[in-house]
Amino acid sequence: MTPSEQRTQALANANRIRTTRARLKAQVAAGTLDWTSLLDHPDAATMRLSELLRTIPKVGTAKTARILRSADVNASSTPAVLTARQRHALHAAFERHRPKARNGHTLYPLTDTEAAA
Repeated sequence: MTPSEQRTQALANANRIRTTRARLKAQVAAGTLDWTSLLDHPDAATMRLSELLRTIPKVGTAKTARILRSADVNASSTPAVLTARQRHALHAAFERHRPKARNGHTLYPLTDTEAAA
Protein backbone atom coordinates (compact mmCIF):
# COMPACT_ATOMS: atom_id res chain seq x y z
CA MET A 1 0.00 0.00 0.00
CA THR A 2 1.41 3.37 -1.00
CA PRO A 3 1.76 6.23 1.50
CA SER A 4 -1.06 8.18 -0.19
CA GLU A 5 -3.38 5.17 0.04
CA GLN A 6 -2.47 4.73 3.71
CA ARG A 7 -3.19 8.39 4.35
CA THR A 8 -6.54 8.18 2.57
CA GLN A 9 -7.46 5.08 4.54
CA ALA A 10 -6.44 6.73 7.84
CA LEU A 11 -8.49 9.85 7.03
CA ALA A 12 -11.53 7.73 6.19
CA ASN A 13 -11.18 5.82 9.47
CA ALA A 14 -10.81 9.07 11.45
CA ASN A 15 -13.92 10.50 9.80
CA ARG A 16 -15.88 7.34 10.60
CA ILE A 17 -14.83 7.53 14.26
CA ARG A 18 -15.69 11.25 14.49
CA THR A 19 -19.10 10.64 12.96
CA THR A 20 -19.79 7.73 15.30
CA ARG A 21 -18.69 9.74 18.35
CA ALA A 22 -20.93 12.65 17.36
CA ARG A 23 -23.89 10.25 17.02
CA LEU A 24 -23.12 8.62 20.38
CA LYS A 25 -22.77 11.99 22.13
CA ALA A 26 -26.09 13.13 20.64
CA GLN A 27 -27.76 9.96 21.92
CA VAL A 28 -26.35 10.51 25.43
CA ALA A 29 -27.50 14.15 25.36
CA ALA A 30 -30.98 13.06 24.24
CA GLY A 31 -31.15 10.46 27.00
CA THR A 32 -31.55 7.49 24.65
CA LEU A 33 -28.13 6.07 25.55
CA ASP A 34 -26.60 5.69 29.01
CA TRP A 35 -23.19 7.36 29.41
CA THR A 36 -21.73 4.21 30.98
CA SER A 37 -22.21 2.31 27.72
CA LEU A 38 -19.68 4.65 26.11
CA LEU A 39 -16.98 3.34 28.44
CA ASP A 40 -17.00 0.04 26.53
CA HIS A 41 -17.72 1.34 23.03
CA PRO A 42 -14.71 0.81 20.72
CA ASP A 43 -15.14 4.15 18.93
CA ALA A 44 -15.24 6.02 22.25
CA ALA A 45 -12.16 4.25 23.63
CA THR A 46 -9.90 7.22 22.87
CA MET A 47 -12.40 9.96 23.83
CA ARG A 48 -11.33 11.95 26.88
CA LEU A 49 -13.39 11.29 29.97
CA SER A 50 -13.99 15.00 30.47
CA GLU A 51 -15.52 15.21 26.99
CA LEU A 52 -17.59 12.09 27.63
CA LEU A 53 -19.03 13.41 30.91
CA ARG A 54 -19.81 16.84 29.45
CA THR A 55 -22.17 15.19 26.93
CA ILE A 56 -24.54 14.40 29.81
CA PRO A 57 -27.24 17.07 30.22
CA LYS A 58 -26.72 19.30 33.28
CA VAL A 59 -23.06 18.25 33.56
CA GLY A 60 -20.72 21.07 32.64
CA THR A 61 -17.06 21.79 33.16
CA ALA A 62 -17.27 22.32 36.94
CA LYS A 63 -19.36 19.23 37.67
CA THR A 64 -17.14 17.16 35.36
CA ALA A 65 -14.06 18.34 37.26
CA ARG A 66 -15.74 17.50 40.60
CA ILE A 67 -16.70 14.01 39.43
CA LEU A 68 -13.25 13.22 38.06
CA ARG A 69 -11.47 14.68 41.11
CA SER A 70 -13.76 12.72 43.43
CA ALA A 71 -13.04 9.52 41.47
CA ASP A 72 -9.30 10.31 41.46
CA VAL A 73 -9.21 10.00 37.66
CA ASN A 74 -7.27 12.29 35.34
CA ALA A 75 -9.51 14.42 33.07
CA SER A 76 -7.41 13.59 30.03
CA SER A 77 -7.72 9.84 30.63
CA THR A 78 -9.65 7.74 28.15
CA PRO A 79 -12.05 4.86 28.80
CA ALA A 80 -9.50 2.48 27.29
CA VAL A 81 -6.98 3.04 30.10
CA LEU A 82 -9.38 2.87 33.06
CA THR A 83 -8.84 0.09 35.54
CA ALA A 84 -11.75 -1.73 37.14
CA ARG A 85 -11.19 0.26 40.35
CA GLN A 86 -11.27 3.55 38.43
CA ARG A 87 -14.46 2.56 36.60
CA HIS A 88 -16.13 1.74 39.90
CA ALA A 89 -14.90 5.00 41.43
CA LEU A 90 -16.16 6.96 38.42
CA HIS A 91 -19.63 5.39 38.73
CA ALA A 92 -19.70 6.10 42.47
CA ALA A 93 -18.54 9.70 41.96
CA PHE A 94 -21.22 10.26 39.33
CA GLU A 95 -23.85 8.94 41.74
CA ARG A 96 -22.67 11.37 44.44
CA HIS A 97 -22.76 14.29 42.01
CA ARG A 98 -25.77 13.11 39.97
CA PRO A 99 -27.44 16.12 38.29
CA LYS A 100 -30.64 17.30 39.97
CA ALA A 101 -33.71 18.85 38.40
CA ARG A 102 -34.96 22.19 39.68
CA ASN A 103 -37.52 20.42 41.85
CA GLY A 104 -34.73 18.52 43.59
CA HIS A 105 -35.50 15.16 42.02
CA THR A 106 -32.77 13.16 40.35
CA LEU A 107 -32.69 13.62 36.59
CA TYR A 108 -31.24 10.19 35.97
CA PRO A 109 -32.98 7.59 38.12
CA LEU A 110 -31.11 4.40 38.87
CA THR A 111 -31.50 1.69 36.28
CA ASP A 112 -32.47 -1.81 37.42
CA THR A 113 -28.84 -2.99 37.17
CA GLU A 114 -27.54 0.02 39.12
CA ALA A 115 -30.16 -0.48 41.82
CA ALA A 116 -29.23 -4.16 42.13
CA ALA A 117 -25.49 -3.40 42.49
